[in-house]
Amino acid sequence: MRSPLLALALSSACAMVPTTVLAAPTSSRNVKVCVKIDEKSWTRDGVANPGASGDPPGAPKPNAPPIPPNAARFGSVPLPSQDGSAPPRAEQGPPPGEPPPDGAPPNPGEVPAPPVAVIANAEEADYSAIDPILYLKRLIEYQVTHEPGFESVPDGCAQTVVVELYPVRHGWTAFARYSGNEREEKVDVVHLDELDVFAERVTTALLHDKSISETLTRTTVLRADSDDRQRQITTRTHFLLGMGSGVRLGSLPTAPNATAAAVDTFRVETPLEFTVGVRNKFRAWALDATGKLDVGLTEQAARLSAGGGQVDYSVGLGAGLKFLAYADPDAVNTLYYGGGGSFELSRYQTQGARSANGVQPSPDGLWGGGLDVDLVLGYEFMRTSTLHFFVQSTLSLPAYVFQSQNDQSRINSYLPSAYAVLGILL
Repeated sequence: MRSPLLALALSSACAMVPTTVLAAPTSSRNVKVCVKIDEKSWTRDGVANPGASGDPPGAPKPNAPPIPPNAARFGSVPLPSQDGSAPPRAEQGPPPGEPPPDGAPPNPGEVPAPPVAVIANAEEADYSAIDPILYLKRLIEYQVTHEPGFESVPDGCAQTVVVELYPVRHGWTAFARYSGNEREEKVDVVHLDELDVFAERVTTALLHDKSISETLTRTTVLRADSDDRQRQITTRTHFLLGMGSGVRLGSLPTAPNATAAAVDTFRVETPLEFTVGVRNKFRAWALDATGKLDVGLTEQAARLSAGGGQVDYSVGLGAGLKFLAYADPDAVNTLYYGGGGSFELSRYQTQGARSANGVQPSPDGLWGGGLDVDLVLGYEFMRTSTLHFFVQSTLSLPAYVFQSQNDQSRINSYLPSAYAVLGILL
């Protein structure tokens, strides 16, 4: 008795296992998305150019039969005549059983051959064989389904992707929007052979809340990404000429008297500055490209530095770029400010020590330079005139320590400078 009962219990348990597994409900956490493609036309309420007198060419007539969407473009139905009457009837074909002549339409009773599949490409795109609306809708549905966490469905969706196509020359301007994050993206011109690339990029951008430019890869470049017909802001170029004075601060070797050797002393040099260059003006911004020449004005006589080592600023050359912003771009006179950088090369003249027999060597030079960080503050006058003026102050902060030496002296010091210049722009 125990053996039959045990066999019956085991068979019942085995029969219940697949039933339980099959009956377990399957749940999907994918976001269900509907895709809608809306092709727009350049009409308002079905009438082109509202408010114009008379009906424009091609306007629909009151009693004209309805035309299916894309009929004119894809040749699905014949167009009605201009007066709204029905299109002419096609001529009757040959009697049944006889082959139609070359170029004649097939017999209405015969079943037409299935259309041949056509793949779109840039050279052979055939608008009469491809419906871009259906094609784009299917492409986006495919991309949605292949995005992790999303599923394309025909109805019963939680979110919607809507693409509006506005016809332009050689394509469409596309506006795409996703209801899940309210993001909208635009592409200026999408061509027929770019619909698959557009579908891939716009789907990724919308579902993941990115800009469509962020989805660009080496294999998904649209023509709109490389459009070189872009307008650029025109600048006004002015020749710049200025002159002024400055100060250079630092610890330099200085002769304490006529016989002692030079020692490092804090000094102020006051060279002249001459500036030439161009100022390229935008509306509220400007870019200066300038070169400058500094000329030192002070030089100690050799007889007053017999101990040797005295240095004096001799000459300096520089070239730089400065970016400026106008406080009031439309004013006749306005303050401006900005910054930039310049490369400077400076020469200091050195004095040698007098020998025991009273002979003093000829002066020599120390060269050094590097990159300066420049801060600019200025004021422009008479900006409505072709020739106008400016005053400008510049603080130059070297990004280096001036280090140089020869047989007569050596310099190891940080040497910032400041200049004030009066100039003209023409």
